[in-house]
Amino acid sequence: MMHVRTLRWLAAAALASGSLLGASSARATPTSSAIAASPLETIEGDFSYSPFRIQVYAERLGGQPATTALGYFIGTLSLGGAKVGDFEGAVTCLDVEGNSAGLFYPIQNADPGVLTVVPLGMLVTVTRTSTGKPLGVTFLPVPETHVSSCAPMKSTLFPIISGQLTFAPGIASTTAVAPPTTLAIADHVLLGE
Repeated sequence: MMHVRTLRWLAAAALASGSLLGASSARATPTSSAIAASPLETIEGDFSYSPFRIQVYAERLGGQPATTALGYFIGTLSLGGAKVGDFEGAVTCLDVEGNSAGLFYPIQNADPGVLTVVPLGMLVTVTRTSTGKPLGVTFLPVPETHVSSCAPMKSTLFPIISGQLTFAPGIASTTAVAPPTTLAIADHVLLGE
């Protein structure tokens, strides 16, 4: 089981090793009052939609553009309880808007490895209800390794069936369905909790 502390360590290691695939060169400095006024944004989750399990942790500092986010994303495909494949990468963009959070990560590691042969990234949108329960997730593969925006997409394709999801600013909650595993978040405090 991957814990949030491990996801944070992976994100820090990716930044230190320069493996963010040039994301640091794409980072803009805050130039508008809208960016300067933006709060800290975070997403943290361990949730499932059949047949995938998603683990994510990312944050961006207040007053910074969406493309300055740091974090990690891991998706695991399982069929009949057996792992079939996975894909992962360092989150380089995060944009929380109301009850939706958009993020982007370049696929850096994958099994099967064919997904890493050509430059490929993934835009992801996660939604929740107005009471904070995880609702759905949408993926859009793009043929690039960095983006200038990751605003949440308007449609939700896959319903989340179990797990935990929090993002800030906003509500923190879990689904009524017991998650398959418990995320270690005792050492992390979100705004507003």
